[in-house]
Formats: sequence, structure tokens, C-alpha cells
Amino acid sequence: MTSHDTERAERAEIRERAILPVLIPVLAIVLVEILVFSLSRVLLATGEMRAVGIALGAALAILIGASAIAAADRMKTASLAALLVLAVLAVVAAGAVAAQKPPFYGSGPPKSAVPGVEVSAQNLAFSTKEIKLPANNAVIDFKNADKQPHNIAIFPNKNSLTKALFRGDITQPGASSVYKVGSLTPGAYYFHCDVHPTQMTGSVVVT
Repeated sequence: MTSHDTERAERAEIRERAILPVLIPVLAIVLVEILVFSLSRVLLATGEMRAVGIALGAALAILIGASAIAAADRMKTASLAALLVLAVLAVVAAGAVAAQKPPFYGSGPPKSAVPGVEVSAQNLAFSTKEIKLPANNAVIDFKNADKQPHNIAIFPNKNSLTKALFRGDITQPGASSVYKVGSLTPGAYYFHCDVHPTQMTGSVVVT
């Protein structure tokens, strides 16, 4: 054996003993991260029920594939590698397509993206006599700049005060509250402060 052959054999031994034991786990981790990210983008781009179905389908496919491989008497390495490559490419391609779409939040806009209508209270009066709200996911950003506690309660009209359509928590002086009113049928309504129901009143217009 020549010195060149000896040197090449030593390099191969170093690669097998030092490089491969480190390289293989690193590549496996990178591959798993790519697959998880791609699948997460697919799940985010679909609806809640579809996401559950896709997740269950992926888990079932992994179980069936692992069982098939374990049950096979002999499976060529090339065949196994080809199946894995095809599966990885399919998941990555689906993730790339899903990444072009915004996350799915249902039929309405995400609540966090709906701007709140600003209303404040000071000197026993609201900052407005008319609050305009959207029909879906309505939010009121209420600031109590007064020296007394206040809130906002919404009713069908000023003569129907037994059951509120919405009642915000009492906000203490100097504090603020985010009132998630939710959805109301378009139309005109009445609001007041529960603490000062005769002094602090107004109308709500839902469109």
C-alpha cells in the first residue's frame, strides 16, 4: 500500500468516525425544522377544521409509512430514499404555496386587527353623544379621564333598560378599558353609564 493510499484511508476513517456522527444529526435537525415550518404554514393558511384534518392526515401517513417500512422484508435503500425525498418535496412545496397567503382567521377579520372606536369620559360626560360601530367585531377603547368611575352599557333603546345588549366593566378614574362589544344587528341603539344613567347617555349607530 502506498503512502497515498494510506493517507486516503486515514481521511476516510476520520470522516466516518468524526464528521459523519456530527453531520448526520445536524442534517436531520435541519430537515425536521424545514418540514415543521412548511407544515405549520399550511395549517395557518387553512381553516380550523381543515387544519385539524391535515394534521391528523399527516400523522396517519407517518404511522402507515413507518409500519410499511418495518413490515417489509427487504426494501432497497434507493427506494426508501426516493420515497422520503418525494414526501419532503411535497411538504416543502405546499408550505411555499401556503406562505404566500395570509393566516386564516375565519369568515371575519381578526379581532386584533379591528380598530377600536375611541370614547372617553370627563366631567360627568362622554366625549361623544353618538358612537358609530361596525356590525361585526365591534370594539370600544374607553378612557375614563374623570374623577369618578364610569362604564358603557348598550340597550335596544332608552325605554328598554332591563337587559343590556352589552355592558362594559366599570372603569376606575384614570384607567382605560377595551370593550369587545362583538356583533350587533345594524340599526340604532341607546347607551349610558350605569353609574350615572341619567347624566351620561347617547346613541349607538351600527352599520
